[in-house]
Amino acid sequence: MESPDTAARRIVAAVEAQDPVAYAAAGQDLVDALRAAGPGDIEPALARLAPSLSVIPLHRGNGLAQVVGGMAWQVADTTPVLGVLVDRACEAMEDAARFLALHRELLGDPPAPEDASAVQETVDQFAAAAASAEDPRRLAMAWFAAPDWVQPVLFLSQRADVRAALPRRERLLRAVESVRENIDVATWLHGLLLVLDDAPLIVLHRQSGRGYRVTVSGIGNNAQLQTLLAARLTGEPEAGWLPGTPPTPDMIAAADGSGPVQPPGGIVAQFSLADARGALLPGAGRPADIPLLQGERVIVLDPPSRAAWGPGRVYPLMQPSLRVDRQLTPDDAAAWLAKAQPALEPPDDQLEWTDDMTIRLPPGRTAADVVDLVLEAALRGTAAEEIEVILARELALSPDDAFLARDRTFGGLVRAATGNPQNRPAPDKDPIAFESFQRGEADRSVIARIYPELA
Repeated sequence: MESPDTAARRIVAAVEAQDPVAYAAAGQDLVDALRAAGPGDIEPALARLAPSLSVIPLHRGNGLAQVVGGMAWQVADTTPVLGVLVDRACEAMEDAARFLALHRELLGDPPAPEDASAVQETVDQFAAAAASAEDPRRLAMAWFAAPDWVQPVLFLSQRADVRAALPRRERLLRAVESVRENIDVATWLHGLLLVLDDAPLIVLHRQSGRGYRVTVSGIGNNAQLQTLLAARLTGEPEAGWLPGTPPTPDMIAAADGSGPVQPPGGIVAQFSLADARGALLPGAGRPADIPLLQGERVIVLDPPSRAAWGPGRVYPLMQPSLRVDRQLTPDDAAAWLAKAQPALEPPDDQLEWTDDMTIRLPPGRTAADVVDLVLEAALRGTAAEEIEVILARELALSPDDAFLARDRTFGGLVRAATGNPQNRPAPDKDPIAFESFQRGEADRSVIARIYPELA
């Protein structure tokens, strides 16, 4: 088998020659070569591919962009390709936004960018209707290619070092804002661009009067923050910690990245979080949205509402941290609490946090298709990461959705292994796990072959 760098040379040559047949063959050879490659094999290939990645047309290079994103994840230094990936993602989103505005003006709402069956018809219709625009076919193709160019930036931005080094952040934010209501992966990237790293927080517990100064990094939303706070701050009251029952180990692992995204039974709130003005901090909100009080982000912990939710983290690969720097003195805690307003009554729509584990699939594809792909690959002995690559390629899923699809398929099998019908997932909230549960229940040999220890 050839090395990744040899395959990369052939990709470069095919791009320069504008030879789509040679390009497709070299791309597949690169994917094959990467299966047994280590960082030392990948680094030269990345450096070689960067110039071609910067000039290849968006609609031809979207697959290469995703492969390069996966390659970059495996090396310590993403510098050779990070700037190129960001620039092309911005270009794709900016062109997609121009297409969307023109299409709405001339033809109404376009098909979803994930609808591969609509590409040719949409491009032809738009080119005819927007003949006076500059290169209307390019704009239309960008609409359908944009998700694939955003995905590698989304994928890599789950790394703290990438977030710290991310170039052209302002342009990227503007581009994301222009399409995030229409392109799902742009919505998720928007959330990552707002993630706090090495950010100090003051945490006050209203009932006990205790306070803490903590530092957070890589936390995707307030639900995850709440679980991590409960895990770090609950303990012996005599030692200055908070009374109560801490989250279970499975809940903590779901929030801190050391375990599956969704623990058995989901996550139950240990606190309600409010800001210093008394407003509830919704679980889907972000730590970056916490308002400042005298230059500090302040959180007030109150008794929990009836809130519960499913996933412990929204970005499966992002490594969070919450460090308790020190306990506040009683006087300092009292002074901060005196500045905080009483908790306000939360709106009805903020009392429950969702346990919805559905993902958006391309038109015509179902949860059964997902389960088929995952189980067939697993029965062949395919590694988990490669199964996610298959899902992303075959069903046009984002890295996060591919992870979730694989996780829910295996989760349904594990539940089926218990033999308890009460563990059957809800078909409307967790359709992939439900389908997988049904398969395992109907044919327990599938469980035995994938999870012999559970058979």
